[in-house]
Amino acid sequence: MATTRLMPLHVGKGRTAGTAIAAIIDYVKNPEKTDNGRLITSWQCDSRVADSEFLFSKQQYIRNTGRVRGADDVIAYHLRQSFRPGEITPEEANRLGCELARRFTKGNHAYIVCTHIDKAHVHNHIIWNSTALDEQRKFRNFWGSTRAVRRLNDTICVENGYSIVADPKGKGQTYDKWLGNQKQPSHRERICYAIDEALAQKPKSFEELLELLRQSGYQIKGGKVPSLLGADQKRFIRMDTLGENYTPDALRAIISGARSHTPKKKRVMEASAKPSGSLLIDIQAKLQEGKGAGYARWAKNFNLKQLSQTLIYLEENGLLDRGALEERTAAATSRYRTLSTDIKVKEQRMAEIKIMQQHIINYAKTRDVYVAYRKAGYSKKFLSEHESEIILHKAAKQFFDEQNLKKLPTVKSLQAEYAQLLSENRYVGSYPVIGIRPIIDGRRGPMKLRESLESQVMAMAEAVKKLFEDTLYYSNGDHVKVVIADSTIGRVPESAACAEKFRREGVSITLSVTPCWCYGSETMDMDPMTIKGVWGFNGTERPGAVYLASVLATHARKGLPAFGIYGHEVQDADQVTEIPEDVKEKLLRFGRAAVAAATMHGKSYLQIGSMCMGIGGSIIDQQFMEEYLGLRVESVDEVEILRRMEEGIYDREAYEKALAWTFEHCKEGRDDNPESVEFLGKERRIRFTDEEKRRQWEFTIKMYCIIKDLIQGNPNLPEEFKEEMVGYNAIAAGFQGQRQWTDHWPNCDYPEAVLNSSFDFEGTKEPMVFATENDVLNGLGMLFMELLTNRAQIFADVRTYWSPEATKRVTGYDLEGKAKDNGGIIHLLNSGAACLDACGECTDENGNAVMKRWWEVTDEDIKKMTDATVWCEAGFDNFRGGGFSSHFVTRAGMPVTMIRLNLVKGLGPVLQIAEGWTVRLPDEVTDTLMERTNPTWPCTWFAPRCDGKAGSPFEDAYSVMQNWGANHGAISYGHVGADLITLCSMLRIPVCMHNVPSEDIFRPAAWNAFGMDKEGQDYRACAAYGPMYKNIR
Repeated sequence: MATTRLMPLHVGKGRTAGTAIAAIIDYVKNPEKTDNGRLITSWQCDSRVADSEFLFSKQQYIRNTGRVRGADDVIAYHLRQSFRPGEITPEEANRLGCELARRFTKGNHAYIVCTHIDKAHVHNHIIWNSTALDEQRKFRNFWGSTRAVRRLNDTICVENGYSIVADPKGKGQTYDKWLGNQKQPSHRERICYAIDEALAQKPKSFEELLELLRQSGYQIKGGKVPSLLGADQKRFIRMDTLGENYTPDALRAIISGARSHTPKKKRVMEASAKPSGSLLIDIQAKLQEGKGAGYARWAKNFNLKQLSQTLIYLEENGLLDRGALEERTAAATSRYRTLSTDIKVKEQRMAEIKIMQQHIINYAKTRDVYVAYRKAGYSKKFLSEHESEIILHKAAKQFFDEQNLKKLPTVKSLQAEYAQLLSENRYVGSYPVIGIRPIIDGRRGPMKLRESLESQVMAMAEAVKKLFEDTLYYSNGDHVKVVIADSTIGRVPESAACAEKFRREGVSITLSVTPCWCYGSETMDMDPMTIKGVWGFNGTERPGAVYLASVLATHARKGLPAFGIYGHEVQDADQVTEIPEDVKEKLLRFGRAAVAAATMHGKSYLQIGSMCMGIGGSIIDQQFMEEYLGLRVESVDEVEILRRMEEGIYDREAYEKALAWTFEHCKEGRDDNPESVEFLGKERRIRFTDEEKRRQWEFTIKMYCIIKDLIQGNPNLPEEFKEEMVGYNAIAAGFQGQRQWTDHWPNCDYPEAVLNSSFDFEGTKEPMVFATENDVLNGLGMLFMELLTNRAQIFADVRTYWSPEATKRVTGYDLEGKAKDNGGIIHLLNSGAACLDACGECTDENGNAVMKRWWEVTDEDIKKMTDATVWCEAGFDNFRGGGFSSHFVTRAGMPVTMIRLNLVKGLGPVLQIAEGWTVRLPDEVTDTLMERTNPTWPCTWFAPRCDGKAGSPFEDAYSVMQNWGANHGAISYGHVGADLITLCSMLRIPVCMHNVPSEDIFRPAAWNAFGMDKEGQDYRACAAYGPMYKNIR
């Protein structure tokens, strides 16, 4: 059993922040209590100089933010964690303390854990810095933090097999009353028990009673009113304080027979129940506890059922044989140990990286101060003025020396390694592998033609492998995996050997590379399910262009489209590893699109609910998704969310954290609902009370946790819900919501927005594409771009076109820049489902607004995005059940691409692409325009790149709006139209509208056989080849 107490630490009177921190850390580090410091563990700080590091971070916080708190400033938090005597070892207690600190602070604050063993009960003192590691924010004690700590502590104890306090002390209840029979007797009670035992021996006088007490181990002093001291007492206790039946006068009267005496009732201590590994009930033990015959009959039936279920399980799993059972047990134990070791190694390395990263940062920040200190001749005055910086610098230098670091790694490289260790594939199944096929002229003979080309061909393959591995990423942030055939491929057996290796490696994308002539049909990739490309080196000695043209013709003849890559400029034979920029661009475009296409295969789209408000995009077409994208479609009724809420099928610890994080970081915005309206002759209350809003928040956060579990599963659900733990392996999902759900329950805007964002209460995360109103076609457009860019996506209504004239008339403002040049702006607006990254508050190294790849998002970025967002009470006109919609304005000009996937009967799928920019309008202009629509929703102004050509769908912004194929659009950071065109050609989806420059269009070479007009080619080729997975059944 572990109990906890959370205590904020303040400076106090007569102390500075430095002395206050030092005092508490010195106390908890007491070597006499921590086995000479052996039981001290720190995170993101050096325990030897933790007080200086804490103080330095606070100084940095003030410099970074300008915020200075008064006397109420919390300088650190002190958490005490105590364990039942004899239940745990000091080492294990220290480990649990570290786990509690790490999980509660989410690794965002430095802490030190000191395990004290000076008392009968082992206990931890955990001190964590109130200032976060990013030095931009502080930990604030939130409503219910004590309960959150207690629940997390109980969870950790249960996970590790230790007891918990089953019935926590209630409010207004005394501690002694709450302890009940578990309360230890007080010293006075023990003296009374000793007196009762002495009286039972019939002493003849008061003096004889005192002698009996001395014989039982008590020291006695005093005359008329004696005082007693027991073995474990610190001071004497006077007998006249023991109660009216135990005063000297009362005891004399009892001994003489003038007064009767009733011994004090001893409290029977309840034995702590030890967890049993048995599935059966100990009936005899229960009968001794007072259970009756009825209970015994029930327990016998229960035990018989347990035995039969166990026997059935053993029989179904072939474990009736003892040898088989022992073998299976040994295998499971071995796997557990392997996994446990692997986890510990990774966790240890992650901890090392964090410490090293902090020392590198401290070293860099304090270097100038230390140089100045050295130049000042190590002046004592200078030291006193900059003591914390100098101590940190010395600690960092000492750490580097201990690690034997000759050259310091960069923080960026450590972050990349940490992200790789942290990243876990949230999908079942591996990511697609790229296979490089080095093709060679197979002719040998006296001239040794093949032998002369071996090194050149393999060098070309290695160069492409390095380019892909350094530049391309999977959606989880890992670098793509690239494999090369074991040998060059010159004849058929080598092609077969390569195909066999690629099957074992899970290759779904192949790139053949060659600098020379080769035998086309003998060396080509014949697998109909791989995405294919061929790079022919532009050289003159053994021209790869000849092979390229020959093999592409063979690909076309066999109905196996392949992308042809050929450089613009001639290169020398020894330049095969120097990839020209135009070739790099095509290689990377092919790689990005192919990885995106192949990643979708075998995953799921999960629709929660069904068709929404008659929106065509929410009518799901399983055949299209299976045949074109390789996605399976799974459906769950919205009532499943309610079932999981009511039955407690969610991760309670995650819910508590998410709720606390939300209350701390998600600010409530305006509530435009009226107090009440007249309806059917009666006054109907509309606006929710604060208490109702709080319940809506709790409901909404549970929705978020449950939907996340449905999408990807969660092994941390309650043990009895193993089926629900697995999830649906969904790469994208959608929620119906309106109107049946939202007319009664809070809307799904918060879950939609946060799922689509690059972070949540646990920090940075891979965005989960989630379509509002279950517009699956818009969700798939978001998925395409998320896989291409690894960035969060925007879901929005393509709502209103504002011409320069209309803007001027309504606001008096003349549109400028991109908005003016392209004939107006399009208002992108929806009820809060856009990713929070779209606020445009994050910046790159040059200060330009950016929506970052999710693993590049920092804690500082998260703060900027949450600060820029408010959560407004949902409008009762749209959402009678309440809820909260995010509101922000995209306040920066960023390059973006808007797309829409549509299904047309008789034609199939088509895609629209509009590259352009977000536009920042003056705040007062935005406010005026927003008040005409819904000012509580996220707002983005979009100017598409237009050509001004009459009749073109891109003549101006109005033409784009006029030609748009549906009410919604998917928007991504960056101009990625060219990558989308390449991706769509792989998926056999024609592009019906785009503004991508013609020189950037890259499709399979076979498309050239379908005419001279590029877009007509696309339609005819896609129709001829058909969807990639049409024959897979």
